[in-house]
Parts: sequence; C-alpha cells; structure tokens
Amino acid sequence: MTGLPAAVTQLIAAGRIERVPRDLATARLRLHRAEEKLAVANTLATIDIEVAYVTAYDAARVALTAHMLAAGLRVPARPRAHETACSQPSPRSYR
Repeated sequence: MTGLPAAVTQLIAAGRIERVPRDLATARLRLHRAEEKLAVANTLATIDIEVAYVTAYDAARVALTAHMLAAGLRVPARPRAHETACSQPSPRSYR
C-alpha cells in the first residue's frame, strides 16, 4: 500500500502497528461481523442505550480491524493495543 498517512507510518516505526500480507477474505468476514454487531446495537438501543453504545463501539472496532487487514496492517497483541487501533486515521486518508 502506498500513501500511508504520516500517523500510520509513525506507528509502524514505533512498532505499534505491523505490516502483514493483505487478507481480504478475513477482512470481509470481520466487516460482516461488524455489520451484525451494529444491527444488534440498533435493536438494543430500544432496550438499554448503554449496552447499545458498547456494542456499537465494538462494531466500529471490528470494522477498523477489517480495514487494517485489507490494507496489510495489524496491531500486535501488547499493552495499549486497543488505544493504537482506535487512533487510526480515517480510512479516507489512505491513498
């Protein structure tokens, strides 16, 4: 992938993001899972808005990991990994 945002390049240099082979099949599966979670969040919103919010947040996190896999990136399992994943620039900033 060319044209990575500067923030991503910095995270790679710091070892907080790793380059991996693009995995479009897994990315599609994760994106589908994110869509399922979002649908559940919509249903939960009529019952418990706080649980709906957590579920929607999880859907966004899963969608982000799908985007990263499609771009050939992943956050390694280590402390602050969740923070690193959530600090990603908008997918629109990738060229």
